[in-house]
Amino acid sequence: MNPLPPLPRHTPVAPTIIAAMSASLLGLVLALTIALAILSLAHAQYFAVASDSMVPAFRRGDLVVSRSVTNLHIGDTVTFRKYGRLVTHRIVAVGRQVGSFETRGDANVGRDPWTITAADVVGRVENVVSRAGYPLLLLESASGRVLLGNGIAAIVICLWWATPRATRVSPRLLHPSSGYAIP
Repeated sequence: MNPLPPLPRHTPVAPTIIAAMSASLLGLVLALTIALAILSLAHAQYFAVASDSMVPAFRRGDLVVSRSVTNLHIGDTVTFRKYGRLVTHRIVAVGRQVGSFETRGDANVGRDPWTITAADVVGRVENVVSRAGYPLLLLESASGRVLLGNGIAAIVICLWWATPRATRVSPRLLHPSSGYAIP
């Protein structure tokens, strides 16, 4: 009878690395989701900056955190709705009409072609998180949503592939005459 070769006792490295990377990415997404939920519970709203009109205060891809306000002042940076979109600019002057304000982006040469009222204002900018708005900007595009769906599917597949599964051991190896001791 020929002796059988010893059973391999090593752990494959690739599944372990892929599982660690996938779990880390999943943890990062979960942490961001929790952070945004906490901001919402604190009655703060967050917006991704879509242009560089407010450089150097903040740039495209930054996340601005705004809170509702009742009184506005010249110098406040506010997020407001105008023509169906959100804009974050600084109040630079009181408008000609009562209760209106003129705004301007810090990087822009002139004032905005509109005036805003307190009803247009979503909130005053309280904080800026550098580059944290890129995921939100990505989700606003159709290609970003497709990329996110594919990324989640890839993470699930990688975690499934890297999860250890029971190995099938040949019945002849389990027989005491095989000479193997299966722990």
